[in-house]
Amino acid sequence: MSNNQVEMLSLYDYLGRAAGKKLGEQVAAYAKLRKARFGTKSVSNPAYQGHVMVYTKRFLDECFNAKKVFTPVQEDLTEINTQLANDTLPF
Repeated sequence: MSNNQVEMLSLYDYLGRAAGKKLGEQVAAYAKLRKARFGTKSVSNPAYQGHVMVYTKRFLDECFNAKKVFTPVQEDLTEINTQLANDTLPF
């Protein structure tokens, strides 16, 4: 790839797995909001045949870093629940 060309990646290329419709729609909406550069490419495999959106790696890095900020962390409450279950209540 020459210095003037920008690598364009599908979500599958970027994530290494199928992204699914919901995540694809979220990324497309963010791209529209950010007025990001995008394109399409044709794919054909046993799971999907058709066109997919492609974005710059820089945009996808930004998008997924922003998503981390706005996605609540799921706290594992197993240890807390176990401690509560083992505690005896004073009443």
